[in-house]
Amino acid sequence: MFLSFYYYIYLVINTLNIIVNKKVKNKWKKFNESGRSSRA
Repeated sequence: MFLSFYYYIYLVINTLNIIVNKKVKNKWKKFNESGRSSRA
């Protein structure tokens, strides 16, 4: 029971990390593109 509880939390955190990473990567892509175009 205790192990499965930890495993459940691990899964939830993992999924949240994946979702957040995708959003952050998209934001960084847009930010980097705008930064490069303004510098050039």
